[in-house]
Amino acid sequence: MLSHELLENIKNLELRTRRLVDSFMVGEYFSVFKGRGLEFYEMREYQYGDDIRAIDWKTTARTDKPFVKVSVEERELPVMFLADMSGSIDFGSMGRLKKDLMLEVIAFLGIAAIKRNNPVGLIGFAERVQIFHAVKKGRKNLLSILAGLMSAKYSSRTDIRVGIDALYHAAIKKGLVFLLSDFMDIDYELALKTAAKKYDIVPVVLTDPFEETLPDAGFIDIKDSETGMEMVVDSTDKRFRDWFHNNTNKQKRERQRIFSDAGLAYIEVRTDMTWTKPIRDFFYRRQGARS
Repeated sequence: MLSHELLENIKNLELRTRRLVDSFMVGEYFSVFKGRGLEFYEMREYQYGDDIRAIDWKTTARTDKPFVKVSVEERELPVMFLADMSGSIDFGSMGRLKKDLMLEVIAFLGIAAIKRNNPVGLIGFAERVQIFHAVKKGRKNLLSILAGLMSAKYSSRTDIRVGIDALYHAAIKKGLVFLLSDFMDIDYELALKTAAKKYDIVPVVLTDPFEETLPDAGFIDIKDSETGMEMVVDSTDKRFRDWFHNNTNKQKRERQRIFSDAGLAYIEVRTDMTWTKPIRDFFYRRQGARS
């Protein structure tokens, strides 16, 4: 049974995000992802005004008459959240953890999805699958997803391949996948690129300013939240701060390259900034690209 405190937290989170969904009308923007949600309906002879890209050349060659494939748009778009539950997600330097940021984003997008009657699901992963919720419709399922994420322990390393592999076993032929992670991982490029050929994947990058720029604050005790390794560094050393900054920039550029090579547009949200604007801007751009 869920504790009273957890139930209150879920209720407050839902209330805040539902108001945002209503104000931004984000549910309507999910329609821009429907382009890949087509299923075959029938084959018929070509008619004036038909899209020539729909011509089935095999049938045309066999019958000596132009035939087109007619497809219909699927009414539902399954939405799956792949949520990184590694130790590094349980971190934040601005009074806000990355896992709290992730929860708010999932609640926001989840409510937007169910307002369009789209089913939602969750795969929470680290080095293995931590939580699984099959894709289902309705508010009750979304609240169960949020409760699981709120009460879970975030630990161990990130392995994005684990989440992607679980996606193939989730009995979803096609759909929209939000991959939420800080992407502090290596060797996931091939898995992501392969999955992007089957699913409409949107990476959501969770970041914290401390992970990008080290403050000049004297001796700092730094702990790797995924390995538990600790070290003390002198942040007044400009050479060390420059090395840290250059290294994080290199990782960021590599991540962007991986997304670009996979043909994926991504969203980046930060613990020190509002997350609504990056998400709204992403949907606007996606809507413009499809119009």
